[in-house]
Amino acid sequence: DLVGGVALATAYALFAGWGVPAQRTVSMLALVVALRLSGRRWPWGATWLAAMVVAVVLDPWALLQPGFWLSFVAVAVLFGQGGAAWQPTGLGQRLRHAVMGLLRVQAVITVALAPLTLLLFGQVSVIGLLANLIAIPWVTWALTPVALAGVAVAPLWDAAAWLAQALLAVLRWLAAWPMAVWERPAPPLPLAVAACAG
Repeated sequence: DLVGGVALATAYALFAGWGVPAQRTVSMLALVVALRLSGRRWPWGATWLAAMVVAVVLDPWALLQPGFWLSFVAVAVLFGQGGAAWQPTGLGQRLRHAVMGLLRVQAVITVALAPLTLLLFGQVSVIGLLANLIAIPWVTWALTPVALAGVAVAPLWDAAAWLAQALLAVLRWLAAWPMAVWERPAPPLPLAVAACAG
């Protein structure tokens, strides 16, 4: 089952273009599966660092891509949060717990990536949290499954295109809001590194 999961994730990542986020996902998944099959457990920091090394070995130029750093810092933040100790029992509690967990994760990642985004782009998206809360479930639960199903049933690609256009329309509307982006000169590198570490 574990090896099949890695194979399926690799096939999907290749189908999606083998970008840095896909490389990161497959390398981390493969590393965790290899460790589990060997009976070992590494601390999350070692797993994260090893996945970063694998991604750099596969594509050394990735170090120059903002997506590489944003992607790996976001994963480090997710790892650093750990798992929830309390598990809800009822359906209402589980739903509320899932929604609050999604809000918390997105808020933490938004704040954590703000210094890095400011360093790399000279701006921070103020509406990024809201945009992600809309885009991530839309892409995960609607757009991606329909687009993948289009491989077998070609007319579904039209539906996937419509889903993508609808999402882009919403994101453009959000981007047009006043003060949607906060622009500032990039901070000095030592200050930015300290902010990212914080």
